[in-house]
Amino acid sequence: ALAEAGVEYAALGNNHVFDALTPGLDETTRALDEAGVSYSGAGGSSEAAWEPAYLEERGLTVGMVSCTTISGGGYNVDWPADGADEEYSFTQEIDGQNETISFSGGVGVAEPTEKRIAEGVLEANENADVTVVQIHGGEEYQRSPTDEIEDLTEAASEAGADIVVNHHPHVTGGLEFRGGTLVAWTLGNLVFDQ
Repeated sequence: ALAEAGVEYAALGNNHVFDALTPGLDETTRALDEAGVSYSGAGGSSEAAWEPAYLEERGLTVGMVSCTTISGGGYNVDWPADGADEEYSFTQEIDGQNETISFSGGVGVAEPTEKRIAEGVLEANENADVTVVQIHGGEEYQRSPTDEIEDLTEAASEAGADIVVNHHPHVTGGLEFRGGTLVAWTLGNLVFDQ
């Protein structure tokens, strides 16, 4: 449905991409691959999660970097793809049968630090005419960015991002130029049952 609607890219760096753990992430990336929809922000390793997606549009190459500050801290599993030394195992009942899911902590989302987001921007800049960074985070229903989102946005801008798009709060937060970087502080909702 996304591809048929003309969507060419999906930001997987968000707080729901790991809701169904590795089976859900695998199904998501497989479905996007089959539909020809590019993505970034999550994957089977830290390198895959941080790998920018590239789109060709009107003779320009656009590099897309996606990450999330919301990384599962309140759950029994960390969502970032940076914990390759960790192993997780969950047993749940499905259709009357116990099923165990085991996976490496090296699978999951791209969790940003100022250094890591700058590295992602520099990589995209090497291969793209325009670099877009999407940061999923902040406080729900708050228009103003948190200090963490401001710091990460500034790091992306200083590294050379052309556009930084922040999202997660479900409300709009306005646009502003930070140097040569256009910043959307929070997008609000396009389609959401709220």
